[in-house]
Amino acid sequence: MKKYLSVIMLTARSSIYKIFPVIIIMVAAQYFLFSRKLCLASVSEGYVKGAFPSLEMVVFESHIMWVLFAAFLFITFFLCRTGCEFKNKQGYTLKRLRISEKGVFFCQAIYNTTIYLILWGIQITAALWFCHMYVNDPSFGDLGPHTVFAAFYRNDFLHSLLPLAEFGIYIRNIILTIALGAASAVFPYKQRMGKIGFEMIVLTAACLLFFKVEMGSIDFTGLMIMICIFVIFMTIRFVMGKEDEYA
Repeated sequence: MKKYLSVIMLTARSSIYKIFPVIIIMVAAQYFLFSRKLCLASVSEGYVKGAFPSLEMVVFESHIMWVLFAAFLFITFFLCRTGCEFKNKQGYTLKRLRISEKGVFFCQAIYNTTIYLILWGIQITAALWFCHMYVNDPSFGDLGPHTVFAAFYRNDFLHSLLPLAEFGIYIRNIILTIALGAASAVFPYKQRMGKIGFEMIVLTAACLLFFKVEMGSIDFTGLMIMICIFVIFMTIRFVMGKEDEYA
């Protein structure tokens, strides 16, 4: 058990100091963009006429979704690079541990999945915080929790993060998180064998294209779930099909 914990700790030490600053910068950038748009909206000509922008419009025009995507790409890069023999000590250290390549993969998959879950949770928390800022701004009148509730239905990005009663997107997000963890873990595994981890490339492209979906969009939600299941299947098939060699 200790050797598996050692792999997880080794993976964390080589990436956590890079990942957490990315998340902090992401939240800070989103806060700046949202608060700036909120300030401009409160003094706009439309507000003077009584037609102030809705919460979902402020979220859309502040472009916080693109900040999340940028942070996602950086974090994915750092996770995929961990354990690769890109002239660093990580790959060499893994070879010195008495643990199989399969064991290294599953340890990294657990760690990577946890990181993506943390990213998802922090983004939901930040989005709720921004909504709270809007509702409590006296410039927009007397608003209540129903404003936030409606925004998470009307804004595609917010709805994709926290779909409320649409359980299909919850299932998609959970499967997506597992697929991301597995694909980012198999990438360095394949790299150490001189192969390319195409699973992560496919899944990253799918996230950028299909993560944001409209309410009731069964087609794109189902497509994303099928892509994730395909990636998980190909990843497990590759790992289990290899001999139990040591890293």
